[in-house]
Amino acid sequence: MVIHAENEQQKKVVSMHICTGMLCKNCVDYSKSKLFPDRGYCQRLNQPGLSYNDFCSLFRRRVEI
Repeated sequence: MVIHAENEQQKKVVSMHICTGMLCKNCVDYSKSKLFPDRGYCQRLNQPGLSYNDFCSLFRRRVEI
């Protein structure tokens, strides 16, 4: 697999996300949009327009009990 990145640090972050599945949909801070369920925003960063499948370096795993 080829990972395109600007530098080695970014490549490490992206590869870690791919290996461990650090996607917004599995993060506690991701909140779904009511109008567009595949879009949402990050409650931690207050960034609107995140895709359901975006990767995040501030990922915090959602644990269902």
